[in-house]
Amino acid sequence: RSVLVGEVKTCLIRVRNVRSQSDQEVRLKLQLSPGMRVERLVDGRAEIATIDARTGVVTFEPIRELRAGEEVTFRLRLRSRQSGRTELDASVTSRRQLDPATAATAFFVQ
Repeated sequence: RSVLVGEVKTCLIRVRNVRSQSDQEVRLKLQLSPGMRVERLVDGRAEIATIDARTGVVTFEPIRELRAGEEVTFRLRLRSRQSGRTELDASVTSRRQLDPATAATAFFVQ
């Protein structure tokens, strides 16, 4: 669904360890489209995130350990300041996943 300029959109990002072993130092990084602003970050484990308003990069503190099959959900409340197609790109690295695993989503702002 589309959102209006200035309207808040909640996005959920799920990071899941699909391996049969625990992983450590799991790092989530998000790239926001220009014109998007993080209103609020909510999650149960990583309490701190760095937000670079100039570049639109959100970097979460690493998750020390993510057990086999375990999933962590991050909840972001985003506000758009301009209309058009908006993208949210996510990448995850860890001790076992040195090359980033990536995912993306898009929505339209009117």
